[in-house]
Amino acid sequence: MSPAPGRRVALVHILALFALAVSYPLLDMLGRSPEFFVAQRLEGRDLWAFVALVSVAVPLLFVLLAWVAGRLGGWTASWSVGALRALLAAAVVLQAIRHLPAPGWVLALAAVAAGLGVEAGCRRSPSVRLFVALLVPAFLLAPLLFVVKSPSSRLLRPADSVFVSHETPVNVPVVLVVFDQLPLVSLMDEDGGLDRAAYPNFAALADTATWYRLATSVADRTEMAIPAILTGRYPRRGETPNAFSHPDNLFTGLAPAYALHVHEPMTRLCPPALCPDSTPLARRLGAASLDASVAYLHRLLPADLASSLPEVRHDWRGFWHQYAQDRFRASNREDRHPYTWIDTIKPDAGRPTLYFAHVLLPHEPFIYLPSGQTATTFRHLPGLQRDERWVTDDWQVAVNYQKHLLQVGAADRFLGLLFDQLKRSGEFDRALVIVASDHGASFQPGGYYKKPDRRNFADIMNVPLFVKLPGQREGRVSDRPAETIDILPTIMDVLRIGRSGQRDGQSLLADTAPKTDLRMYFNGATQHHRTEPARIAAAALESARRKIALFGPGPAWSPRANYSAELVGRSVADFEVVPQIALEVHVDRPGLYMAVDPNGTFVPALISGTIRALQGSLDREVLAVAVNGTILATSRVVTLVSRDEGTWSAMVRPEHLRPGFNDIAVYEVRTEGGRFTLRTLLPPAAGGA
Repeated sequence: MSPAPGRRVALVHILALFALAVSYPLLDMLGRSPEFFVAQRLEGRDLWAFVALVSVAVPLLFVLLAWVAGRLGGWTASWSVGALRALLAAAVVLQAIRHLPAPGWVLALAAVAAGLGVEAGCRRSPSVRLFVALLVPAFLLAPLLFVVKSPSSRLLRPADSVFVSHETPVNVPVVLVVFDQLPLVSLMDEDGGLDRAAYPNFAALADTATWYRLATSVADRTEMAIPAILTGRYPRRGETPNAFSHPDNLFTGLAPAYALHVHEPMTRLCPPALCPDSTPLARRLGAASLDASVAYLHRLLPADLASSLPEVRHDWRGFWHQYAQDRFRASNREDRHPYTWIDTIKPDAGRPTLYFAHVLLPHEPFIYLPSGQTATTFRHLPGLQRDERWVTDDWQVAVNYQKHLLQVGAADRFLGLLFDQLKRSGEFDRALVIVASDHGASFQPGGYYKKPDRRNFADIMNVPLFVKLPGQREGRVSDRPAETIDILPTIMDVLRIGRSGQRDGQSLLADTAPKTDLRMYFNGATQHHRTEPARIAAAALESARRKIALFGPGPAWSPRANYSAELVGRSVADFEVVPQIALEVHVDRPGLYMAVDPNGTFVPALISGTIRALQGSLDREVLAVAVNGTILATSRVVTLVSRDEGTWSAMVRPEHLRPGFNDIAVYEVRTEGGRFTLRTLLPPAAGGA
């Protein structure tokens, strides 16, 4: 028996409203960001499957559920279909009004009221029913606009028809490692050299390679910077970071003469024909759907209601994995720890190998220690605003800078593990080894994090670039101006492969005139910043000295602030401890310190919490964090919107935590005439935070 005419119309309504509420806004939003699909490994037929899932399969599933409810009859049929129709109508309205100047809950209630109004109209008015039914072409229009007009539509074409070189290169293994968001300044000491105590593996590489100290990135975003490295071309507006937009690249240029051992988590310049993806399509579709749901909720909800959602980040996937340990358990676990890529390094018996890894370190979230352990489960960057500009509070920015520098230590560790494996396999000495970064980052209070300007250009543009030629055993420093687009021409020069296609870079081994200006593209390659090499060198040295002034040489365990030199390492018993009743302190996730494993993959070395003034207001109080009776770090209160509430955090060395239970105590620090007093802080009241 077919559904009654009224129920058939209701099913058409659900199809139309779903398209307007979900399919169209989601495909429109994601269609503007092809990087999302590249990172999710959805191109060609796989992307067609995702579009069909979002615009056809899911809405038809909703229709099927409504049909089943209709078959049950009674109030179930009436109210289930009605609730679904009202909910979808409310979602359409909420997206239209979410930017109005009103609290989010008010806008949500208004949208629900409008949805109920649409439902009432559909029940009572033939005209309203006809109007909603006439919207059903949106069911087909949403995917049609994605296929015809969106920037992501380029990914629907097969990526296998790409240029492949047939030249025969010399038999030299090639190792190219590109770290993500690693500024050269982070590696430097106050004299412009490398901080050997903090980053011994980078220093060891410099001892056997040529360090191009004036190397700069040509783009501020990974989706432009990695293709520039792999093609030797400046970024062009509208290009997608895949093989279809960049057919003449390092991978296609060396295939089939070279075996390819590739870890490329954010881009897809190695086409599927050369670098097939082993992850099943169903798993990739599932992961993409979860991440798309986060993006959709940001599109649906007013800003204040969306603030509690996971961030939609520029690494384009894993949005729901708020905590580091959750991310480890996810299917894309190797994004930040491609250790399996190292472990599987093995020379090919019949041909040389290209070893390429884009390593998402030290890119945020800042959760890793130099040991490779994770120190926290919190991913957010306190003090970074929505426009990617830091707040003006110097301590809040310094906390993020410290975590970044320690995570650079994790990148250094990765480099050491890689080189050990290459030496064991016999590939290191005879290989061409290049280590670089896609772009940098800046930690200047009030300045931009990644966008270059007149204050931070050296932090973002100046990147590490080390080139070890086959058989090279002595290091040297070159102040020849270089750009990351020079990497590919240098590789081709060493391998004696002729120039093919259009390249903007030049071999670092060629006897050419030095570059007089260095450029970086940003805002989707619509703008670029030009800088003279001498200015880069001077600004980078100034920034390195500012870093050393904050943290000193070596690993950045103890910032030179908040009396750390006078207090850290001393016993609480060395000071007068007095009670006070004005401040209440809370330690985040105190259960983590009940059973600590200092040698485990996770160790809670970042101790953080909140603080509340029971009387008066907070005013940049200095805190001492003691573990088992010894002060291991100092911190400063960062006030929130309300002046009587704030946050604090402090990093401690993992080896200072003991196995099992650790007693965490937080004190307010007072000083008078050079004499320190510690004031105890109240634990939160029962039922409090």
